[in-house]
Amino acid sequence: MYKRESGYGSADSEPEVNPPTPNQPRILADSIHFQENFEVSKLLMNSANGIIYEGFWLKTGQPVIFKQLPRANVTNWILFDGQLVPAEIGYHFMAYQKSRDFGVISRPITWLEKRSSFVLVIEKMANCCDLFELSKKYGKLNEEPVKIIFNQLVKMWKSLNISNICHRDLKDENIIIDTESLECRLIDFGCATSLTNSPIRSFAGTPEFFPPEYFKTKIYKHENLNSWSIGVILFILLTGQLPVGQAEDIVDFNLERDAADLLQNISKPAKNILKTLLESNPTKRADLEMTEKLLQIWIEN
Repeated sequence: MYKRESGYGSADSEPEVNPPTPNQPRILADSIHFQENFEVSKLLMNSANGIIYEGFWLKTGQPVIFKQLPRANVTNWILFDGQLVPAEIGYHFMAYQKSRDFGVISRPITWLEKRSSFVLVIEKMANCCDLFELSKKYGKLNEEPVKIIFNQLVKMWKSLNISNICHRDLKDENIIIDTESLECRLIDFGCATSLTNSPIRSFAGTPEFFPPEYFKTKIYKHENLNSWSIGVILFILLTGQLPVGQAEDIVDFNLERDAADLLQNISKPAKNILKTLLESNPTKRADLEMTEKLLQIWIEN
């Protein structure tokens, strides 16, 4: 069974722009808007990275999630709709808007400014949990539902590329699933940044989902990070375990040597995807296009 403890991703990046001063007229207007349109029903989580509540959108009766971001903790800001906003909010809206046809990014409904924080309001899926909780409860899954889930993971990857965004924290905890329909949505853009082909040195995300080259050289590329992270999630779904117990061990990880026992009953097409995604050499690791082709072979198998 899956033993890792749940936890937030983190970032060590420096602020990209100076934080804006509080927008007092907007704060007042947003306070009224919140009272007239939303109702908070339950506290779900309280951490240094944000406070998460459950509630309702009064206009529709729809369940929603409120993520409150302390202003003092926001380090990166981007211009969105003519205003500087926390990067997490801006990137989430941009990813959703630019890839809406794929239907795999959680729908952000609105965002609100308060004196000491910002609030992101997100649509809440029915019958939902995250993939971390799913694996913790059931362990390894059969390949047929994994095919459905992985197909959506690849669409998330494609959606991010279309949006010119690198999420940097693709992991099981950040993927919500409807346990009845198997529909999945990507959440939590707190580590996101603009996609680039240049080598990256700053860390943002969760170590267990970072590729070996980062631990060897402290340098990685966004596309290589995406492919490795997606591969780790697929490994978890198929085996119920992380590929390695400690992040530092990723440096020496070899799939066929270190996970042979876990892969004994997995089909050849599924193994082929894992081999190409969890390839230690980033220049040989599968990109999005190759992954789509291998996925199609797996689906047709």
